[in-house]
Amino acid sequence: MDLSKVGYFIPDVKPLYPHSMDKFWDMWNNNKEPLTKVKKDSLDESRGNDLFLATELPQFDGMITYLKTDGYVKGSTWKQNVVLEPSLWDPYVEELEDRMPWFECDTVVLWACLRVVPYHIDPAPLFPGPVAIRSLIYDNNPSPTFKVRHTLTKKEQHVPYNENQNLFAFNNRNFYHGADFNKNHYKILMRAFGKVKYPELLLKQVEHTKDKGFPLWEM
Repeated sequence: MDLSKVGYFIPDVKPLYPHSMDKFWDMWNNNKEPLTKVKKDSLDESRGNDLFLATELPQFDGMITYLKTDGYVKGSTWKQNVVLEPSLWDPYVEELEDRMPWFECDTVVLWACLRVVPYHIDPAPLFPGPVAIRSLIYDNNPSPTFKVRHTLTKKEQHVPYNENQNLFAFNNRNFYHGADFNKNHYKILMRAFGKVKYPELLLKQVEHTKDKGFPLWEM
């Protein structure tokens, strides 16, 4: 299988949520902040990430909840709101790495859209395969809003996650991604940043996802 042609996959794993949703909601409601861009992205392909008025009006509510190193904080183009709670997020990261055994997590970021997110490519990760990890912590939209579009063919799909299959990974190298927005609904998305520690396990999990008939988009 050519991983560079896989737009996204939803693995055959248990859903991923913080172990205490009461503690999560207390942390979120009391600490989330509106986030604006503070500088432009460095990649030409990510120019769509320089959203209209994003330096004046916030694009997301959000926070950083887990940091293994300061690499993300130093490199991010967005306002920082660091709110660390190891008792909640250390176990979360352990469960994430257990479900995605090819991945080593460095940073966990939470975002809730405040408007439409246009198609774009992020500065990282640029691994040629579906390794940009996301998980829905809360979403009351009637249907999935996160979508990906192939950079060459312009074909697009919404990622068909749900509350029981809320963890997925998409290809940030060969596919754009974006999100619809409905002001009457709310979604909190977890973004994990790190590295592909075991490429052979990534390939094995993607192939297993396909063999089991779980959601996967292969061009």
